[in-house]
Amino acid sequence: MYFSKNRSLILIICLCISIFTFKWSLSSLFYNEDIFTKILYESKIDGDGAFYFPFIKFLSSLNFSNSFDPFTNNLKNLPIPYGSIFIQSIFYKFLGFIGFIIIEILAVFLFLYFFYKIYNFYFSEEISVFFSLLLFSIPFFLNILRLNQVSYLNILSSDIFSFRTHRPVFSHLIFYCFIYVIFLIDYSNNFNKKYFIILGVLSGLSFAGFYYHFVIEYIFIFFYLIYKFNYRLLNFIYKNLSIFLYLIFFFFVITSFFIFSTFLTEKDYLLRNGLFSLNFEKKYILIKYYIYQYTSTKFFFLLLTSFIIIYFLRKNKKKNLLIIFFIFFLSSIFAPLIFILFSNKSGILYHFNNSVVVCYFFLIFNSFLLAFNFLFEKFKKNYVTYILIFFLTLIIYLNIFQTQFLKYNNYNERVSRIEFDNVLKIYKINRSKDKKLNNSVLTFDNYLMIWLIFNEVDYLNINNQLFSTKTDLVIENDLIKNFKFLGLTEGSFVKFLENKNENWRVINYNVADFFRSKYSANSLSTYNDSKDFDPNIKDLILRSSPILSQQIAIPNNELDRLKKKFNIININADNFLIPEFIILNKNNYIYENISKNIKNYTILYNGNFYVLYKQSKK
Repeated sequence: MYFSKNRSLILIICLCISIFTFKWSLSSLFYNEDIFTKILYESKIDGDGAFYFPFIKFLSSLNFSNSFDPFTNNLKNLPIPYGSIFIQSIFYKFLGFIGFIIIEILAVFLFLYFFYKIYNFYFSEEISVFFSLLLFSIPFFLNILRLNQVSYLNILSSDIFSFRTHRPVFSHLIFYCFIYVIFLIDYSNNFNKKYFIILGVLSGLSFAGFYYHFVIEYIFIFFYLIYKFNYRLLNFIYKNLSIFLYLIFFFFVITSFFIFSTFLTEKDYLLRNGLFSLNFEKKYILIKYYIYQYTSTKFFFLLLTSFIIIYFLRKNKKKNLLIIFFIFFLSSIFAPLIFILFSNKSGILYHFNNSVVVCYFFLIFNSFLLAFNFLFEKFKKNYVTYILIFFLTLIIYLNIFQTQFLKYNNYNERVSRIEFDNVLKIYKINRSKDKKLNNSVLTFDNYLMIWLIFNEVDYLNINNQLFSTKTDLVIENDLIKNFKFLGLTEGSFVKFLENKNENWRVINYNVADFFRSKYSANSLSTYNDSKDFDPNIKDLILRSSPILSQQIAIPNNELDRLKKKFNIININADNFLIPEFIILNKNNYIYENISKNIKNYTILYNGNFYVLYKQSKK
């Protein structure tokens, strides 16, 4: 009786454990390595989410101002996006590194559960599980068919679901939970206090994790209430004012610390991470850009198809499944316009565009389910549905295996991963032998920095700008001092920072690591609104989209300033910590330009991809 009553939930749990076990079993089969090395490299498959790992550690220990530098103290706190990483922080706090792995079971379960519950309002239990798994499988289908490189489809392959920290796990899962609660309200037609408290909490987590969803959520609430109550809306609000007060109160309870920390954090840090002021001129340019996009033939087609779908399925008994997703689609369209109009600051805007694509896909996907509902209803025999679920699971397995095997079969990928683990094992052994109180490491490799932060390094001679709220001035000084310590010249320093044309954009990943969006350059803005670029770079910038935040270019006069600063700054024992260990990636520009024999250091490991130096004892 218990199994019969809960078979769908048990099936979802089994699917989660199955997918989880298969993925990590393959990883363990291919590599015998340190557990956190495994976690880091598996995270690379889903993008650059590992860059948010240090935030998880900082939040778990409530330490928001570590500079990893003995000469830089009293930093302002990091504005950590806790809304999208607090669950990982809890798991890491109580389970350690294994928590990063176990959290994936929860992530898959929540995705399947939320959509299973949504579909179960309209379909049988078994078919609802199948539909939720089918939606979950879309990114895997796209990857197998190599469609994840196609424009727009690449957004679906990464933004519907992936294990990338913090986006889309758990920022999108919070958004999906919000959608599920809306369906609960709609299905029960019950606008009670409990549901609005939950909406307040969820929207607060969205704001403190991925504010693009927060904007869509509140526009949705407004549109949805208009749809439900029409001319009676004001009367409904008047009679139910308390539920909206609960919504607002719990929103501010969740977001208060994030808002507080954002106002008090280092301004340089906010600028480096994409925050910029929206004056009237920039608002005008952005509104003009979105109006142009929304009046294009391509977008008109999307809008027209969505209205046609709603019109032809308006008499379907399950039409509310579509109407709610249609309102989310409309909300995603209005979101960037309303945000730009009412906000005095903005961050990276292309996430709004991605949300439009995802919300439109949800509408199309669920239209397909309703349009062919008569076929699904013929699955009177449960075994047919189970066969389809088994088939989808095999597709997921195939994509996981294909991804893992291709990585393993690539010599550079495989050997560099093995060497990464080897060099850090040797580092740990030598660090444990040395009884000095402090250990310091110099590396330019972001993933080495992340590993070291989690393995209690005392000092990092330099670190990725994302990991601390150092001022731009301090970061510049750190770079120059370490360049000079390694014997690098002014020419090498300039080459390290110079603008690089990558066909469709200008970007130098070295600049991105240490200054990120400070030097963001597009047709809307450049650093200090400068136009001092080489002609080919300037032309590319002026022709770029005003929301192209991934383009980075340093103006020539700014590069000249940094060059002059390089010649002025000197190293002295009072403001420079000589690192005990130096770990370099041989593919990095730094290694290619330093003397291969660093003075006063012993080589502990020298592979094809990594080299480890330890300070020689006097």
